[in-house]
Amino acid sequence: MQYVKKLSCILTVFLLAFTLFFSTFADHTNAATSYRIEINKSNNTLYLYSGSKLVKTYRVATGRSKKLTPEGTFPIVVKFVKPGWTNPDTGKQVPGGSKDNPLGERWLGLKVNGDNGRRYGIHGTNKPSSIGTYASSGCVRMYNKEVIDLFNRVPIGTKVWIHSGTVIKPGSGKVKVTLKSGTLNVRSSPSTSASIITRVKNGTILNKIGTTSSWVKVKLSNGKIGYVSKAYVRDL
Repeated sequence: MQYVKKLSCILTVFLLAFTLFFSTFADHTNAATSYRIEINKSNNTLYLYSGSKLVKTYRVATGRSKKLTPEGTFPIVVKFVKPGWTNPDTGKQVPGGSKDNPLGERWLGLKVNGDNGRRYGIHGTNKPSSIGTYASSGCVRMYNKEVIDLFNRVPIGTKVWIHSGTVIKPGSGKVKVTLKSGTLNVRSSPSTSASIITRVKNGTILNKIGTTSSWVKVKLSNGKIGYVSKAYVRDL
């Protein structure tokens, strides 16, 4: 009898731990999917979204040349407070928090080409005058106060879309798909080379949340954000 009670107790503890683990995992997953980041290199601005809502914008600095800061969609895979830095020229290690440390107060590492988030990241700076310019070796710099704010908001797993496309103006209302035949591609970014999220039929009504000179940013019924060509929709 005592053995049965002991076994029951162990199973109860195990089930509680199992439930707690997956509840925590689900919370982090939901948090990660609710936030997303867009960085436009053409105006050096970082946009923080929660779902389709623009929460905040931040000024940033990006690569000294266009190719230095990679473009695409990358997840945040590591976060560090007061990251240390090693000078690539001298090998000297600079501790986190030092005024000589170019990474500033926070590091949000991006997984680019399968790396572990140590090469490219969003971080603070010890050169605040560089914000808004093209000054980095590939990372995205922010004011220290603002990178702390961003760091506290977004969890690991948050997707970061970096591009150098046209500035997307906020918009509202609805558009209707107008095709003579076939279906309209809804793409992940305002480019004909971007991946296709879904396809919609002629007559479909879409919620407009932004525009560029050639594209309409839309929110789909499942909550996903996409882009359709202006040539195949009209405002309602």
